[in-house]
Parts: sequence; structure tokens; C-alpha cells
Amino acid sequence: MTGRRGALAALVVCAAVVFWTNRRLSAALPWRYPVLTDLVMTENYAGDLGALLLGAHRLAADIAYIQLLQYYGVSEHGHSHDDGGFHDISEGKYPELKTLSTRIMRLDPFFNGPILESAGALAFNQDRPDEAMLLLQEGIQRDPQFFRYHLYLTAILFREKGNDAGLIELLLQAIKTPDCPPLFELMLGNLLRQAGRFEDAARVYLHTFYTAPQESDRKDAERRLRSLILESREAAEAVRSVFP
Repeated sequence: MTGRRGALAALVVCAAVVFWTNRRLSAALPWRYPVLTDLVMTENYAGDLGALLLGAHRLAADIAYIQLLQYYGVSEHGHSHDDGGFHDISEGKYPELKTLSTRIMRLDPFFNGPILESAGALAFNQDRPDEAMLLLQEGIQRDPQFFRYHLYLTAILFREKGNDAGLIELLLQAIKTPDCPPLFELMLGNLLRQAGRFEDAARVYLHTFYTAPQESDRKDAERRLRSLILESREAAEAVRSVFP
């Protein structure tokens, strides 16, 4: 009987140690990812769930990002109800853009680049700033240390308030970061051009031309730069050696 009591007491002590250790580890190393019930319900839900059950958060987010690019990268006439479940796009609007972007964030909230791109597209290409701000606010909640979410949110607020001077200064800081989307660079170039800062605008377009990963963005920057050169002698002087 004494042996059984001793074994029971030892079991209780071990259970208490395990419970205490688990509490300490949970406090020191909190779970960094959204729970499975937070996943966005799409036609790819089963695949997302399966990937997360295997712990493949970044792989799942990579796949979701590729699917987002396929969705947003084709013209509005390229979609139908039979092309993988996406809705029709009317008048150049992409109704699933925020949903698919939120899907990426909840698969891996630390895959920040696609969220920045989506927020910029929603706010400045699609004229849907409210959706962009909601996306960024969730991003801030899930990854508060990523300061560029705060920067982009401020940029959208400046744009909505018509504070072009404040937006220019903010974007001048944003383009110093290596992952600044070309969309923001081109927007900064346009604002500088409107403000009469032609040489600065030319430098921004030139930077985009050299650094944008997508050919379409490089061509867009070149087109705007050539147009600016025709308008401004200062811009022409700034890029004479590049575009004679």
C-alpha cells in the first residue's frame, strides 16, 4: 500500500511539473500562427488545411500567393465561373482580391510582401481604401513588429485626406526599403511630377526601371520617364546618359 501511495504521489508530482513546464513554455514561446478556424473558406480550403496540419505554413502561403497572382494578373475577360471557382470580374474590379490576400495572411502572417502588394493594389489601383486599411489593420494585429504595415496605412490615410506633401515624404522613406512595391514608386514619381519636382521624379522612375522585378512595371516606368523628359529639361538632364 505504501508503495502504491508513493507511486501515486510521484505521478502527481510529475504531472504538476509537466503542467508547470508547459505553462512556462507557452508563455515564453507563444504560438505565432492563426488557429485553423481562422482560415479563409475558399475552394482551396481542404488543401490549405492539409498543408497546415503538416506544419507547412510558408508552402501553403506560397501556393496561395501564386494563385492570387494568377487571379489578379489576368484581364477582366480572362475569368469565368469555371476557372477554378473565382467570380466574374466586372468593370476592371477584382472582388476576391481582399479575400485571397487575407487567405495568405492567415496561412502565414509573417509572409508580409504579398500583403503590402495587395493593400497597395486595393487602395491605389482599385480605389478600395477601406478594404486595404482593414487588411493592413489585421496585418498589424498579427505581426505588430513589421513597421511597413503602419507606413502603408499612413500612406493610405494621407492619400484619402489629400495630404500630398505628407504622402511624398512618407513614400520617400518607403522606397528606401528593398521590398517597396513598384506601385508605390510610380505613385511617388507621379506626385513629384505634379509638384514640379521633375528631376526627383525622373530619378524615381529610373530607379523603378532598373529594380522592378516585373517587366510590365519596368515598361511603365520607362513610358512615364520618356513622357517626363519631353516635359522637363531638368528631367532630360538627369537621364541623358541613360535614354539619349
